[in-house]
Amino acid sequence: MLRLAVRHLSAAATGEEAGLRASILAAALKHVPAHGWSAHALAAGATDVGLSPSAHAIVGGGGAELVAHFQQSADERLRAELEHLAQGVESCTVAQRLSAGIKLRLSYIEPYAASWPQALALQALPSQLPATVKRASLLAELLDDYAHATPMSAGASAGHGLGPVPPTACARRAAIGGAYALAELHMVADSAPASRAAAGADGGRQQPLDLSASYGHVDELCAALERGARSLRRVETELAHAAVHSRLLLGVLASLGRRG
Repeated sequence: MLRLAVRHLSAAATGEEAGLRASILAAALKHVPAHGWSAHALAAGATDVGLSPSAHAIVGGGGAELVAHFQQSADERLRAELEHLAQGVESCTVAQRLSAGIKLRLSYIEPYAASWPQALALQALPSQLPATVKRASLLAELLDDYAHATPMSAGASAGHGLGPVPPTACARRAAIGGAYALAELHMVADSAPASRAAAGADGGRQQPLDLSASYGHVDELCAALERGARSLRRVETELAHAAVHSRLLLGVLASLGRRG
């Protein structure tokens, strides 16, 4: 009985700690524009939820864990919004749907665009890289499902599909992942302070972030991806026809051999 009571107390403490960590992480996000993905932002978040600034130490992963929390929250938000938008996109092309999905995901980063290079660096740390790669893969799958009007089941996008993914779909998702990563880099370039400095009367203050150029790149990338996908489908169809012809020819040759 004593061991059972100890286990219950331990589980309760673990759950409480997880709840505090989640609260600090959520509160810290609004301090990222001022402090970056740092312990300072986490300390400010701890203060916001009524704790001592030193309580931010409960977030053992520091800034990298803060980035991971944001990315997971953003992907969950994207899934919910895409499921809602999927009801009215039947008349849109694949490129238009893919472009809309990528732009929507990028829009979540806008408030943090100035410090996003730091977030990218934290995600590339050896300790974070496996989780970063997995998240990128699931995001590409989610965008692909939306672009091709595939039902976005939570299980499938968590890697629990009913069967292996066709090679063409794997190639397509890899391309989508690359396009999204490139769009993020365009956003980082467009949000650089040097590209947004105001002149004259503004005294060098930064202008509001304008991502219209980044979004234009997204449209171009998605149109190119759609053209590439069409070419890939044509090659796949031609290979399938060639395989059928080869089987027919082998059947004829085998029949002639038996007759001989």
